[in-house]
Amino acid sequence: MSIYKIAIVGGGANGVSVLNELVNQLAETSNPEIFEITLYEKSGKFGTGLAYGTNIDAHILNMHASTMSAVGDQPDHFWKWLKQPHDSILHPYFNNQASADDFVPRKIFGMYLEEIYILAHQKAEKTGIKIKIVNKEATDVIDSNNDVSVFCDDKVIKYNQALLCLGNHEPTFGKELKGIPGYFHHAWPEKPMMDAIPNESDVYIIGSSLTSIDTFITLQEKGHTGKIKFVSRHGILPKVRTVAKPHVLIHLNPENILILTNHGEKKLTLDEMASLFLQEFHDADAEINSFEEPYSVLSADAKNVLKTDIEIAKKGNLNYFSVLKAVDEVIGHLWNALSAEDRKRFDAHYKALWNAYDYPMPMQNAIKIFNAMETGQLTITSGFRDIQYDQSKKIFKITCANKNHGSGQQVFEALYVINATGQGLDIIGLKSSLISNALASGTISPHLLGGIDVDYETSAVRDLHGNLSQHLYVIGSLTRGVHFYTNSINQNAKCGQRAVKTIIERTRKFLKLEKEQYMKKDEKPKNIALFMGSDISTHLLMNELVENLVKEGYQPFLYFPKHKPSKKTALLELQTQGFFERIIPNEKIYPYLDSQPIQHNAACHSPKQIEKIYGITVKEIEDINSPDFIKELRQEKIDAGVVIRCYQKFGQDIIRFFNEGPKKCLWNLHPGILPQYRGVMTFFRSMDERQNQASYSLHTIDENWDTGPVIDIRPEPLDLTQAMLTNYCVIAPTGVPIIIDNLNKLRNGQLIPSVPQQKEASRYHTFPTREEMDVFLAKGLRLIDPQYMRQFYIANFSVEGTEHQKELSRIVDQAIQEKLGISFEQDSTIEKPINPSNN
Repeated sequence: MSIYKIAIVGGGANGVSVLNELVNQLAETSNPEIFEITLYEKSGKFGTGLAYGTNIDAHILNMHASTMSAVGDQPDHFWKWLKQPHDSILHPYFNNQASADDFVPRKIFGMYLEEIYILAHQKAEKTGIKIKIVNKEATDVIDSNNDVSVFCDDKVIKYNQALLCLGNHEPTFGKELKGIPGYFHHAWPEKPMMDAIPNESDVYIIGSSLTSIDTFITLQEKGHTGKIKFVSRHGILPKVRTVAKPHVLIHLNPENILILTNHGEKKLTLDEMASLFLQEFHDADAEINSFEEPYSVLSADAKNVLKTDIEIAKKGNLNYFSVLKAVDEVIGHLWNALSAEDRKRFDAHYKALWNAYDYPMPMQNAIKIFNAMETGQLTITSGFRDIQYDQSKKIFKITCANKNHGSGQQVFEALYVINATGQGLDIIGLKSSLISNALASGTISPHLLGGIDVDYETSAVRDLHGNLSQHLYVIGSLTRGVHFYTNSINQNAKCGQRAVKTIIERTRKFLKLEKEQYMKKDEKPKNIALFMGSDISTHLLMNELVENLVKEGYQPFLYFPKHKPSKKTALLELQTQGFFERIIPNEKIYPYLDSQPIQHNAACHSPKQIEKIYGITVKEIEDINSPDFIKELRQEKIDAGVVIRCYQKFGQDIIRFFNEGPKKCLWNLHPGILPQYRGVMTFFRSMDERQNQASYSLHTIDENWDTGPVIDIRPEPLDLTQAMLTNYCVIAPTGVPIIIDNLNKLRNGQLIPSVPQQKEASRYHTFPTREEMDVFLAKGLRLIDPQYMRQFYIANFSVEGTEHQKELSRIVDQAIQEKLGISFEQDSTIEKPINPSNN
């Protein structure tokens, strides 16, 4: 099949979020292995970007840990990750030491993004999706009717789809000062300013928003003692963040907006939108009655305003803030309900006010700012107009309006100036070859309010003529004119999720055509022979496997080759294992199940019940190598065979049958990682060697035991605190996707790679000796957990609370009591069905 190529340009937070989303959604398609993702990131660092790459713990996130996420539909994804064990990373915010309302260091979020990047790679490898990394800068993109071209290093590569995740760009304001000693054009990375600015020098920071506060903390952390001055247009500090209460929007919900705009046929005015906000605030008992409060009130005495904000935030929830956080989830709908002129009016008159209230600072940052203002180290000046560099004096001159004289101005002289005005959105003035070239070709077009013009629903770019691309998308801050709230990684992740969903929809036509061209319907393998063992873990896998094979359109045939046990007397422990593993299900449970009506809601069924439920062939086979049985396989038009813990050895004739056609195969799902764990009781050996992983290995069957080329291995955790048979039962269902995924590859005509087993690494294991068993038990390891197996059988083969379960419980308990002399209370706790895929 042809390769479907997707490019992601930019490997920062948004690029990693999109990569993760692409891998997750592509993995759910029928042919994930035909997809190839190329990630362009010149820095070689993925996820952290500038802000999340800081090493200073005092640089904290501006949002609570439980509200941060790089996964669009999981707003608490970061918080759940933070609560997981992270033994390899020593930091007080790991291992459940952080609370949901903490503002954790930015670098921790950077670690989270790096792990998402790694896990996306691992899942891609597991599902066959190819990922390529290009550590060079993409310099241009050109969209065409059929594809999109990405230019890099004098090379042009065509892709079916491409996403631009270009991150935050440096400020467009002040770019003419770049390169002048003492001027820092961006707050990140922090190291250049920390290295260059003497601690005793006065520093001017242009801006007074969250970026300015981070810059102040950078200086504070390096021990700065000189004066620091924030200089901005309005001189307003962000408010102080508190925990938002849940709020259900009444007036500002998308449904009401849809009605008011006549389903998008008309636009709301800014005054109408303001009225809706005031109604929403009123219903939430928020004391906001007007938006006419002049900026001068907030900036007149910034220190006292901040002191009041801290006191209010310490008392608890702010109702207006709860409304704003609910609005954040729908802000894109509200923004696009306004006319372009009213959006422009909002930016001109209310943007700074909105930023102060909707993007507040954490309490600990507010206290640091207030303390610095109290000591006089930090001051804030409004009325910023301009900054120039006096070449003769080697000094910067900052001009501000003089609040005490209406038409006058005041000029400050500075040796050190840091530009903290935030990201640049004027794409015409951005220093980016890709954006400049794409603008010049008309591939992208500027939005009236900054950034790149895109479609709101899909983030597809709009070209110079207003046409929406079918192949090119933009995610992140450069879509602010359309999406508004683009300084939220979670909102950007939602946009990325919608863009990826659009891409997936557009792949379906491609996949359909490819399949039709490659293979006729009657050439696809359908009839699958399953050779099953008699043990409980195999039967647990069998129940889930048959169901999934039928859902995928296969016709399974269940064959049970007779188990021929060794004539040697087994160790007592192994006899007990055999009792739980084979005798209880086959001689106690299945006869009872077969005598009763089928419990369709039960998790597992007997082989005879499976035959009735799915209408498939279920047979016991005396000898799999007999000519009559091979003839039967040919008459049934069996296309492929899968062996799961079958103890009869496959000979030349049956192997030859399964190798006759291009679509045929004979695979064995071996319970153990090959080639290190060949033979029997491999989990016993893995546990005895203190391994923390085990896996099924899918390999091609040859005339020897467990020696054929390996096709697929997917390690799972091996819990040494649990009994060996428990681990077999827990890991058993993970063999289902291994079989299904590779059968689907076979059906779709794909090459199924396999790796020959290395002889030097191979070990063949027999049943343990008396001495080996004693050593195993002396380590505190166990073969069987009777209580677990008792609950396992009852929970999986019956339905909770039924008379059927009570009788099954009696049968199982009686069998265990007669064999081991162990009694259980009839009302003992019965766990829910054990299904590791749902854990």
